Formats: sequence, C-alpha cells, structure tokens
Amino acid sequence: MVKWVAVWPHPKNLSICIMWGKNNLLFFLSTVIGVLATDLLIGVAIGIFVNMVIHLKNGAPMRSLFKPQIQVVREDGRVVTVKVKDSAIFSTGIALKKTLERVASEPHVILDFIRHVFGGSHDDVQAP
Repeated sequence: MVKWVAVWPHPKNLSICIMWGKNNLLFFLSTVIGVLATDLLIGVAIGIFVNMVIHLKNGAPMRSLFKPQIQVVREDGRVVTVKVKDSAIFSTGIALKKTLERVASEPHVILDFIRHVFGGSHDDVQAP
C-alpha cells in the first residue's frame, strides 16, 4: 500500500529560509518547484543553477563557482588557518571538505572566509 504525503515545503523550512535571506528562499523555492514540475534530477539541477546565478549576481567570480580558492596557512606550528576566498557553494563543497579533512587532526583549526560571497547578505551569517 502506498501512503501519499504532501510534498510542499513545511512552513518551518520556509521561515528558516526567509531568516537566512531572500536569496536563500529563492534558491529553496526554485529547487522545490523545479522538482515538483519536472523530476528530482532536473529540479536539483535548477536549484544549483539558481544558486550559481545568485552568487554571480552578488559578485563572485566565475572561476570560484567550480574551483574554490583555498589557502592553508600554518602558524606557530600549532594553529592552522584555512582561508576560503570568493565563494564556497555546493559545486565547490567537495574540495573544501577534503581540505578540512586533511587538517582535522591539527590541535587548532581556524576557518576564515575572506571576501566570501554568500547567497544572502553578509549580515545573515553569525559565528556560533
């Protein structure tokens, strides 16, 4: 027996996207609508494309959408700083993850986003 479940986004998810910024809401809704209007693969591709367009509109260089600018700096032999320039999005996530896995055994790791372009405004991002 098949149980049908509503696939429209939960209001809580929409409120979180609104809190993160209008661009994130646009990215979320375009992905959901793309999935519902076509199929899963095309819908996700639509969402990734919209995310890239948002980053380009916010000033990210084209090269940063496919290859992240990551620099690893060792300081005092105990502190490692991972500097990410421009944009870190879905398409560059694997490279960033591999870099962070290489330095995970270090006692102190600082993740520094230099002139980072976010999908929303810079005011939306806060340190924990």
